[in-house]
Amino acid sequence: MSMRLWNRGDLRPTGQYDGIDTVYIGTGAFIRDDGSGTIISAGATLSRPPHIFRHFTQLVCGEASGNFTTGATTYGSVNDAITDLDGWDSLSGEWEIIYRIAEPETPDDMASRLGQQVPIAFYKSIIDGKWKMPVYPTGSPRTAQYFLDPNGTAYKWKVGEDFIADSAQVSFTPVDEIINEVHIRFGLYAPTNTYRYDAFVGPSDSDDSVGTTDATREGYAVDTRDDYGIKSTFTANCDTIVNLDIATRLRNYIFDRFRRPRLLLKFTTLSRAIGLEPGMVCLVSNDLQDYIPLPWYPGPNARRNWEDMKFFCKTVSFDYTAGIFAHTVVLEEIPV
Repeated sequence: MSMRLWNRGDLRPTGQYDGIDTVYIGTGAFIRDDGSGTIISAGATLSRPPHIFRHFTQLVCGEASGNFTTGATTYGSVNDAITDLDGWDSLSGEWEIIYRIAEPETPDDMASRLGQQVPIAFYKSIIDGKWKMPVYPTGSPRTAQYFLDPNGTAYKWKVGEDFIADSAQVSFTPVDEIINEVHIRFGLYAPTNTYRYDAFVGPSDSDDSVGTTDATREGYAVDTRDDYGIKSTFTANCDTIVNLDIATRLRNYIFDRFRRPRLLLKFTTLSRAIGLEPGMVCLVSNDLQDYIPLPWYPGPNARRNWEDMKFFCKTVSFDYTAGIFAHTVVLEEIPV
């Protein structure tokens, strides 16, 4: 199963909406909780992405209830995902969507589809067998989003203690991953199968779909185009989104993350990585500066030391050979 951590792939138009408030049901119905209130309360309408995913995976596909963590301050939990989404990028109100199933789907299909329209990843952990729902970290991540030490504080990876000798490698994400024009099309109108709204930003213009521009991001888009000689447009057809505030924040997330290359740090470590999950926020000790000085990179808040940076765990893999349980970790910079 591919984890598709914060996917940006193609989207399928399957919802049916008339404007912001009215829904064309067509076939199917609103997703509701069961009579026992397994997800929220008996018969409640489910409009939050983590609730919808759990409902489908547990109640429809038969996943064990114990394979979902629901408590607060636990990495990957349903409740933490809702908390992080609601506070994501200073969102005012709840992150709600309308989700319709127009064709047979597996939990992996739903994870991919939701992950393309919400800054949240859905994957089943190989560590404890539970579904994880990390939200892409922005601003000041909560403690529960970090990779923690045994005392419950954010851990800093140290060259002298954690890295296998000479294993550290620094690179950047490929230039062809740059996106400097983003269109979030939403509000799907069933009779014409067209999207009525477009929240976009690019080098020449921007609009949140109701006339509000973003001159700062337009300027960044111009800089990216001129610095790298790339004009790359990404258009997302978001059949689940009907709220312009959410559409604008999704636009900003994709633009801010992909408008320039991101720094990658790859290293090999031993047992310290046990418990590290994809998506966890990671810090790096500045002792790496003596071996690999932090490269310069373009950005409004240029960093000079490794300790100034925040990363998320992009991938972690392990190899058990000759009695050595080695983990290979790739961290990706969280842009600021």
